Amino acid sequence: GDGASYDQASKTWQKLPPSPLSPRSYPASVWTGDSLFIWGGYPADDPTRATDGALYNVATQKWTVLPPVPVRSYQQLLAIRSDKGILLLSIPVFVANQKISETVSADLYDETTNSWRSLPDLKSPAAEPMQFFTAVLAGSAVDLFSQWSITEPIGSAGIGTRSGTTGYTLDLASERWSRNSLAPQNGSTAVPLWTGTELIAPATYPYCGSCPGPVRTGLFSTLINPSNGAQVNLPHGPVDDDYPRLFWGGGALLGYGGRTFTALDLKSGRWSSAAPAPLVPSDSAATVWTGKELLVWGVLYPPSQALNQSPSSQVLGGMQLGP
Repeated sequence: GDGASYDQASKTWQKLPPSPLSPRSYPASVWTGDSLFIWGGYPADDPTRATDGALYNVATQKWTVLPPVPVRSYQQLLAIRSDKGILLLSIPVFVANQKISETVSADLYDETTNSWRSLPDLKSPAAEPMQFFTAVLAGSAVDLFSQWSITEPIGSAGIGTRSGTTGYTLDLASERWSRNSLAPQNGSTAVPLWTGTELIAPATYPYCGSCPGPVRTGLFSTLINPSNGAQVNLPHGPVDDDYPRLFWGGGALLGYGGRTFTALDLKSGRWSSAAPAPLVPSDSAATVWTGKELLVWGVLYPPSQALNQSPSSQVLGGMQLGP
C-alpha cells in the first residue's frame, strides 16, 4: 500500500516509503507518540481479514513489521494506546447465521521489546450476547461498552427481542475485567471521549438492537463521572442529529457535520459555531483533530451537490477548520 504525511506548518504533503502491508481498509490504527500503529483490516484483493500489522516511525521514515499476534479471526477490532503498550481488542467472527459474540480478546503490544502478550478475555453473559463494542482509555483503565441483543421465546406462540448496553472496565494494573455502571443513558454507540476526568458518550442514534422505528431527533451527548456513575445530558448541539464526528478539544466538546464546525463550552453550556466550511465531506472522508484545528481529507462535495453526491461533482482534497 501507499500513503502520505501532511505537514501543517508548511501545508505540504510528503509521500511515505512503500508499506510492507497489502492495501486494506478499516484497519485498527492508533498514534503511539512517535509512530503510527496499524494492524488487520480488509485487504483489497482478499475476502478474508488481514492478520498482520506494522509500525511507521515518522522521525526515521521507516516501517517495522509487527510480530504475529494470537488473533486469527475477528469481526471487530479496536486499538488503544496505554502506558503499558498498545491494546488490541477484538471479537471473533460471528457464529454462522448469528451476529453475536460472547468474547472480547485483549492482546498487548510492547513497542520496546516488539512483542505481544495476551491478557484475559472478557466473557459477556450468555443472556447478553454482544453485537459490537466501543472502548476508550480512561486514565489507568479501559472502559468498554458492549451493545448486545437477544431474541427469545415469549409464551408459547411468539418471540421477542431484548437489547441493551453493558459496561465493563479493564484495570491495566491488575489486568482484570469487571462490570461497571457507566453504560450511557443516551444509548450512544459511538466511541466514548475521555476529558481527563470524565467520559463523554457522543450523540448518536440510540442503540436498540434490531428494533424498527422512526428517525429520532433532539439527540445529545452525555457526560459520565466514572467514580460514581453519575450522568448529565449535555445541551443538544447544531450537528447532533446529523451523525456528527465529535472530538474532545481540551476544554470543549467539538462537533463537525455537513458544513458546520461547532464547539460546546462545558462550563457555560453554550454552543458556538465557526463560519460554514466551503465543502461537504463524504461519509468516507477522514477527520483528525490536531489539538488546534480539524483536518478533513478525502472525497468532498460542493454544498449544492451534498445530497446528490454525483461522481462528476466530487472534489478530492482537504480542508483545515478552526473552532
